[in-house]
Amino acid sequence: MGLDVDIKPLIERIRNGDRQAFGQVVIFYQGPLFGFLGRLGLNQSHAEEIAQETFLQAWKRLGSYDPHLAAFSTWLFTIARNLALT
Repeated sequence: MGLDVDIKPLIERIRNGDRQAFGQVVIFYQGPLFGFLGRLGLNQSHAEEIAQETFLQAWKRLGSYDPHLAAFSTWLFTIARNLALT
């Protein structure tokens, strides 16, 4: 699907203090994330809650993201999956 094609420059901008770049990450991933949460069986309102919390957690934990260990989408969707399961 190519979700991580242009994400690395955005991650660097965020790490360098560009808060607006995170908004672009949200716009880029919100559709695929909602689809993923729907496939997990969540209704729309629950998916919206989980998506919002996912992006909040990603913002807080961005310093722990290591692009050598996983694609950003894998890291983000793992946060979403873990939140959906709890």
